[in-house]
Amino acid sequence: MDLELRVDSFATDLSQGLGKVAAGFVKDALFGMELAHSPRLSDIARALEEKIGLRATHKRLSRNAARSELAPIVSDNLLQQGASLVHDDTPLFLDWSTLLKNRAEKMEHLNAITDTKGNRVGRGYHFAEVVASEVDSDQMTPLSQSIWPETNPEAEFLSHTLELVARVRK
Repeated sequence: MDLELRVDSFATDLSQGLGKVAAGFVKDALFGMELAHSPRLSDIARALEEKIGLRATHKRLSRNAARSELAPIVSDNLLQQGASLVHDDTPLFLDWSTLLKNRAEKMEHLNAITDTKGNRVGRGYHFAEVVASEVDSDQMTPLSQSIWPETNPEAEFLSHTLELVARVRK
């Protein structure tokens, strides 16, 4: 099966519950990331090689990436798809790290990020990912990803531990 068909099939599964435009964005984003080997919108836009201008493609991708309904629906669909491959005895692995955005000036709720000794290393967000993998397997199944700021007036932040527990319970 060629790449475009595999991406189309995966995108269709991840897009269940989204409208036509949002589902098209998911397909374009996945296909572009695979071609570009990068999650950056500018790289994705270049890789898609659309007949419209590069700036117009980037603007379209950016506008669609900002859709508020996109992340929860795609995330839930990814979890459902991954959960079907996980058994009761499958180990789950939690990766908790930070996403540094030191050059960002207009992103909302950027926080000071510190290392384990309390030294400031930059500005950004906290990131958690839950993956499953069978023993003696080199294949990882993504189940849940989340990015959150420490300070967000729209959501109550209690602790990193509670954020991580919420990821695992989901």
